[in-house]
Amino acid sequence: MNVTWNGDLKGISAIAALFLAGAVWVGAAWAEADGPDYFRVVDVASNDVLNIRAAPTARAAKIGAIPPYGDGILNHGCINQMSYAQWQAASPAEREKARKRVWCDISYRGIRGWVAGWFLAEGSPP
Repeated sequence: MNVTWNGDLKGISAIAALFLAGAVWVGAAWAEADGPDYFRVVDVASNDVLNIRAAPTARAAKIGAIPPYGDGILNHGCINQMSYAQWQAASPAEREKARKRVWCDISYRGIRGWVAGWFLAEGSPP
């Protein structure tokens, strides 16, 4: 097989630009696929805490706690989330019920564990 170059960079530049644009778009979509990078605590009473558990269930051992004003909680991913298509098809009652099944794998101040996802919102880095 013989390959010759005619000195024209236009074709190569166009292909490179398309590849780069696709890579940037896929990278951005991948970065947001599991939600925000960091969470903050919401809807926890000022005299209460958000428990960190060893497994994604309320019956799992408590291994730590996050104060009601906690922020900078690193997101390692959440489970039991509805897809966008499922969410669109669900009634408000079904959406609320599904929201209460979400558990998130997090790290907070050196402790890694699971928290109830319905007490989390997008947060800021520590």
